[in-house]
Amino acid sequence: MRVSHLTFEDFQNPLVRDLWEPISQEFFTESGYPGKFNMTSFWSFWTTLTGADMGRFFTAYGLDGKPAGAFGAMFTPDPLTGNPSATEHFWFVSRPFRRSGKIALSLFNAWEDECNRRGVKTRWMAHIVNLNEDTLARFYRRNGYKMADRFFRKDTF
Repeated sequence: MRVSHLTFEDFQNPLVRDLWEPISQEFFTESGYPGKFNMTSFWSFWTTLTGADMGRFFTAYGLDGKPAGAFGAMFTPDPLTGNPSATEHFWFVSRPFRRSGKIALSLFNAWEDECNRRGVKTRWMAHIVNLNEDTLARFYRRNGYKMADRFFRKDTF
């Protein structure tokens, strides 16, 4: 599985945006995130990060050329140490492409490679509660990650 990433120029192209909207909506729905998905906001966020070389939107496509999975990462200095740091914002593979795990693993490996290329010292992986919880926890531990933080969310809308 070949993984690539969207460039700043890709984010300027409305056809690329339209291509990625269905899988972005699929991720939002499956994640259980509250509210209504806003593709304009999502696309603008990744356009800004990519343009500043602070974000990477890794991509994988099916044989039909349609998006099969993506991994969004942000690269910043750690605010407490100044060391290069990376934070995963999403890692998603569309349901029809999940069986073998090849796409998910290819996206993860692209993330790891990019972190190595940038000299990242701390890598943060998120985990949506109740979504493949045990499987992902084992995968993270096997790959050298450990539980470090927990987030709590309060919705006021």
